[in-house]
Parts: sequence; structure tokens; C-alpha cells
Amino acid sequence: MCQGNACRAWLMGCALHLVGHREDAEDMCQEVCLRCVLSQHGLREASDRRGWLYRILVNVYRGHLRRRKRRPEITEADVEERVLEAAQAMGVLEQEFLAEQHAAVHERVYAALAQLPERHRQLLIWKYIEDLSYEEIARRAGMKQENIDMSLRRAKQSFHKRYAKLLDQEAREVG
Repeated sequence: MCQGNACRAWLMGCALHLVGHREDAEDMCQEVCLRCVLSQHGLREASDRRGWLYRILVNVYRGHLRRRKRRPEITEADVEERVLEAAQAMGVLEQEFLAEQHAAVHERVYAALAQLPERHRQLLIWKYIEDLSYEEIARRAGMKQENIDMSLRRAKQSFHKRYAKLLDQEAREVG
């Protein structure tokens, strides 16, 4: 599976794009190749090889981030975003897989929104989905305009906590 030079170069390019450090990328590639050898039965069709390899790489990358606490500023939400950006930039994913990833992100966003208190949920929807101005949000919420920024900040913090919790739950189910 990972024996060809073209495959190794492609995999290394994807890993390097995700982590940005050659040594970490090489470690990830070795782990991906090992997982490929151990679980080739997971590959359904020959045409799905790159998507299958990329899914393994994403899982290895998530594990890499959990083990490496030296970059605490990177969150699971950042991982999702970087994975999607890397996939698009590298052109490695088929449209179906990319659509599947987008659908999963949307599902998590709506699940996290549903867990928020009504006021936080409504503020975020007005700002980020309906794209309303602070003035209009204040009018609808019955608040002073100068309080909207702080309220939105708190709502976003609450959202991020719930979103990260959903990602952690999914990672535990996969891992």
C-alpha cells in the first residue's frame, strides 16, 4: 500500500501540510503505513485508496495533537478546519468525502448550537447566520448595543466548549 515512491511522496506532502514540521510528518507517515499494513481489509475498492489513506492520516494527526501538548493553542475545532483546508489545498479528496466532512461539521455545529442556552443560541444565529449588525441584534434582543460584543463573546466561548466536547466524544468513539 505505502510502498511506491509516488504514494510516499503524496502522503508526506499531506502530512507536512497538516503539521508543518518534517520530523513530525515523517513520524505520521510511518504510522499511517503501519496502520495500512495492519488493516488493509478496511480498504473496500482500489479507487478509494487515497481517500482511505487520507482518513487514516487524519486520525493519526488527531492522535498527534492529543499527544503533543506543546501547542495548546490548537483546538480540535482548529484540527477540523486545518484538515478541510489541507484536503482542499492538496486536492487529495474526492468530492464525496469532502461533502461528508462538511456534513459532519455542519451536524456538529447544529448539535453544539442546540446545547446552548436560548439567548446565546439566538445571538450567534443573528450574528453569524443572519449576518445582522450589532444595532439590529441589540434591537431584537432588547439590549444596549454596547453590551452586544460581550454577550457575543460569551456565547462564542460557550459554543466552542460544546463543540470541542462533541469532537472529543467522536474521537473516543473512533479511537
